Amino acid sequence: MSMRPRLLFYCQHSLGMGHLVRSFAIAGGLTNHFDVVFLNGGPLPEGQNPPEKIEIVNLPPLGFDSEMQLLSRDHSRTVAQAQKIRMEIMRKALDLARPDVLLIELFPFGRKKFAGELIAFLEDARALTAPPVVVCSLRDILVERNQHHDELASHRANRYFDAVLVHSDARFARLEESFHPSSPLKIPVHYTGFVTREQKEGVEPQARRKPRIVVSAGGGLVGEALLRTAIQAHELLRAADKPEMRIIGGPFIPEESWQSLEEIARRKQGISLIRSVPDLGMELRCAAASISQCGYNTAMDILRSRVPALVVPFSGEKQDEQMNRARRLERLGALRVLEPERLDAQTLAAEVEHLLHFQPSEVQLNMNGVENTALVLMGLVQERQVKAANHLKHRTAGTPDWLIPIGEALDGLPQPASLFFRDDDCGWSDDRLLLLLDIFADFGIPVDLAAIPAALSSTFAQKLSRRMAAYSERLRIHQHGYAHLNHEPDGKKCEFGPARDYLSQRSDIENGQRLLAGLLGTAPDPIFTPPWNRCTAVTARCLAELGFQVLSRDSHAARFEDSGMCELPIAMDWFAHRKHVRLGRMEWGRSLAAKLENEAAVGIMLHHAVMNAEEMLALAQLLSVLARHPNANCRTMQALAVAQATNLSV
Repeated sequence: MSMRPRLLFYCQHSLGMGHLVRSFAIAGGLTNHFDVVFLNGGPLPEGQNPPEKIEIVNLPPLGFDSEMQLLSRDHSRTVAQAQKIRMEIMRKALDLARPDVLLIELFPFGRKKFAGELIAFLEDARALTAPPVVVCSLRDILVERNQHHDELASHRANRYFDAVLVHSDARFARLEESFHPSSPLKIPVHYTGFVTREQKEGVEPQARRKPRIVVSAGGGLVGEALLRTAIQAHELLRAADKPEMRIIGGPFIPEESWQSLEEIARRKQGISLIRSVPDLGMELRCAAASISQCGYNTAMDILRSRVPALVVPFSGEKQDEQMNRARRLERLGALRVLEPERLDAQTLAAEVEHLLHFQPSEVQLNMNGVENTALVLMGLVQERQVKAANHLKHRTAGTPDWLIPIGEALDGLPQPASLFFRDDDCGWSDDRLLLLLDIFADFGIPVDLAAIPAALSSTFAQKLSRRMAAYSERLRIHQHGYAHLNHEPDGKKCEFGPARDYLSQRSDIENGQRLLAGLLGTAPDPIFTPPWNRCTAVTARCLAELGFQVLSRDSHAARFEDSGMCELPIAMDWFAHRKHVRLGRMEWGRSLAAKLENEAAVGIMLHHAVMNAEEMLALAQLLSVLARHPNANCRTMQALAVAQATNLSV
């Protein structure tokens, strides 16, 4: 049995093959230092053979179509069937490998549609007796996303990962140039230099070039327009010195597209078509010019071959990464750029005339990404081993101390405890709320939102409606007062307090009820949470008359007798205080443990608007414990209310 450290490498290529090619190059270099198991999530392209000495585990292949919709590449399985089998295979691979390093390509900075399997995978990894060093493998430039996307990526990275490897020269592109979370990464970022495939011996750049233009489009799935236009442009080149043109379709080019290109090229002189090649770099080293998109691997092949190159970056919806890379290389004099919106036969032909006289500048960039990746990972493993030898706790080891009492309380229960989470003040701090919802979704735990009707915007309400329609068993919304305004001249704040009479209270509640239903496009749950958890018997009377069934306040509030309302009180406030001092995390954990041991249903109140990155990480730690424990039964408030009303066990 090998004594070398073990490395488990997850890679999901979805649209093209660039992620796979780069990951294969990295995995091949890592075999000099690690025993490598490679989890391949997409179809294996013809001609793309795995590196020697790695064990490859093929998952049921998933990918994206040209509209970025998830699809199964195995027509015998649906997406849902493939996802279920994939998670089983990934869990088994993790258990068998017991890796020292878990290397995940792109996630959490991308691959959001694979978050379900990856979050479960990462949770399983950190539950191992000896958790691995968890590292993200990242290309040079990210696709620009909105801040919510970046904030969630930062949260997940800080939650699960020990380091990020950016396969770029820091002088060319830095992570913070295309990644803009409001909460910064707290884990180290290492720049490895660019990753390139091993160059075969015998062909030097600019040696034995043939009068040939090579036209390629990566994997080919979204390259038909470029290839077609190149064929049309070839006819417009000057006949006297017209070079031949070789069209490389790519292994993923749709059959219909390939047949169409063959039909166009038939009977045209000087044009040859080839479905795919195992090494584009070799083709470029022998070519007079290159026309292509500007994916990571194609760009590296252009730089290594020093071929005169014209790139037409792929720019689908929200896909600006290739143009970003192309413009940077253009500024270095490494290639020429044609904007995709200007692509037509006449323009391309004119650009090719210029290209044939273009001499690319030699670019001085770090191209030793494969070797440097191995060195960084070996350093991280050695650092972990030193910490273990010195009995030092590292970030992912075990359960945080403050959660131990909660786990012990759950262990000792004779039957599962019912819990619910109520997040107040929906309508404020929308971005923070979206992050909180994504954290709950990561663990499949339900959450109830108490929405302020007068504060909720129509745009955000539509987002919530779409989420609620897709995940109705996990996301519920109910009314949180009307405008969250204090109407008490003295004493504690209250929107529905003794200073307001029956008519004014009923008017606000009814208007809020109507407004919230209109914003959501559907009736919210018949639950009412008063702002500041305070209201009067008059409020309860109004609620009953307006069809509300559940009132949720603090557990210390006296119940309203004969109101006809079911009450679901909050037992724990995330920001609980004692004598005006907020409970420390350890004390909070002990308090929740006591509630679990003594109460039939435990409600936990959250306040997303004032929860910073550290609070969100702590919440995720709690949810992780609850999601994995058989005695934690997290439910929606409506489900608990129905159970109470029908005398079912809660």
